[in-house]
Amino acid sequence: MTGLMPEVSLRKPETVDLPFLVHLMKDPDVAAGIPGSAYLQNSGDFQEFIRAIRQKEESGSELHFSVCLPDGEPVGMCALHDLDVRAGRARIGYWIGKRWWGRGYGKSAVSALVEMAFQNLGIKELVAESSGSNVRSARLLASLGFREAEADGAAARGMRVFHLVANKGKGDNTVYKP
Repeated sequence: MTGLMPEVSLRKPETVDLPFLVHLMKDPDVAAGIPGSAYLQNSGDFQEFIRAIRQKEESGSELHFSVCLPDGEPVGMCALHDLDVRAGRARIGYWIGKRWWGRGYGKSAVSALVEMAFQNLGIKELVAESSGSNVRSARLLASLGFREAEADGAAARGMRVFHLVANKGKGDNTVYKP
């Protein structure tokens, strides 16, 4: 357990996760926060989704994880998108099943993802988007040190954009300290 956050683990999505993913995506409150989720309606769609994830991971542009409780039960997913290790940048995405909202699992997952990106991959800047109406997501990001930033067209798309920069050393103006 990290501080007061509940313990979660991140693992690669597996075909055993398909029934869980299909069930959660049928919840309109969960699906509303996930871009492109409208096409994910059945196991076949999710099998294609997992194949696409694996292709993007093989190309090095993305890393996806199932968010799991200590007993292995999946509660959501998180990812690094637009991963550019050379430039030191990535975009994060995450979602947690409605049944687990408000319990700290999202914060634990995003915290683990941030730590992995900064400490293991050498990422220096992370970007996250949140629906303008998703107050919980904005609060989660702010609690981990993300700062809201202006972004071209984000407001027009109904989105809020957040940035987090790795701490490079004493005296700089960066915000993340593991």
